[in-house]
Amino acid sequence: MAFWCCLEAQDKEDTFTNELESVKNAFERSEEEKVRLEAELSQVKAMLKREVDRAEADARRSNDIISEYKKINSRLDGEQTLLKNRLLELRVSLELNDDKG
Repeated sequence: MAFWCCLEAQDKEDTFTNELESVKNAFERSEEEKVRLEAELSQVKAMLKREVDRAEADARRSNDIISEYKKINSRLDGEQTLLKNRLLELRVSLELNDDKG
């Protein structure tokens, strides 16, 4: 009976040892996967930051272009108004000269 108990205990020990080894291996794989995923996450974050920085720079450039366009458009509108007024003055002057002549 003691022999069977000893064999049974040894079988349990072997089973527990195998389970412990399996759990250790699973844990090591999990840790390796965690390190790999953390490295990948770091790369993705860096890539995202570069893309966000690039998008922000593009947005600033676009805003600068739009602002410059508005300034030019405003200046040209002012010049057009002045030229229209000058043209009107010249027409009136010509009509007055034609009426005198």
